[in-house]
Amino acid sequence: MKEKIYTVPISEAFERPDEGCPLCFLRRNLEEASLRYILGDAMMEPSVRLETNARGFCARHLARMLERPARLSLALMLESLYAHLEETGGKNLPALEAGCYVCDRIALFMEHFRRIIVW
Repeated sequence: MKEKIYTVPISEAFERPDEGCPLCFLRRNLEEASLRYILGDAMMEPSVRLETNARGFCARHLARMLERPARLSLALMLESLYAHLEETGGKNLPALEAGCYVCDRIALFMEHFRRIIVW
């Protein structure tokens, strides 16, 4: 495969047979990167805050975020979510067992990766 910026992660995944399935490797890396992103710079982006307020966080990713040292970032995100729920009267309350912002971000990138692999 000719190397392009969008093929590098895929090439790396296929070059690591000791890591198991390349798609699983990509997913693990995406999950880790997404959690770093959401608790990092994205915390201050209004568009991301609006999206996380609308989608919330699934139980798995909320637990993974609680394990991290960036608790201030998580507290600000949850405070924003709580304020949003108060404003809307709890309508459209995100379900913890459903998907979340992080799940959707991973799914979007994985779909791109699958298309590139097939291409």
